[in-house]
Amino acid sequence: MVLGQLSSPSLVLGVVLALPGALEIAGITMAGGMWFASRYGQSSADDILSSQAQELADIRRFLFQTIINLIMVSPIILLVLVSEALASETGPAALPILATGLVLASIVFTGLSINLLLNRAGDAITRREDL
Repeated sequence: MVLGQLSSPSLVLGVVLALPGALEIAGITMAGGMWFASRYGQSSADDILSSQAQELADIRRFLFQTIINLIMVSPIILLVLVSEALASETGPAALPILATGLVLASIVFTGLSINLLLNRAGDAITRREDL
């Protein structure tokens, strides 16, 4: 379906933005996982929890991590989805400038997000008493 429509510049922009966007989403998700693991990782105090309470805590951690990761990556997904409409409005002449601006915006957002998440992970590790 996509290969048949590659003559459309707006679709090409979406495909071009989706490729680095996938790497950026993976980076943000991994940084979010590191922050979440540093904050909610098991400690020796968790050993006294019953197995049922531990399973509920694991489910709660998984749900929180999924929600946080979706919130953090949603701007990049939205950027890729909106890029086709922006490209069709601006026309093919402005496509290189638009593509460069959107890629730079996504790279800056990704850098700031990963920096924030890893700083939070470091702060969480320094506050933990069981390490």
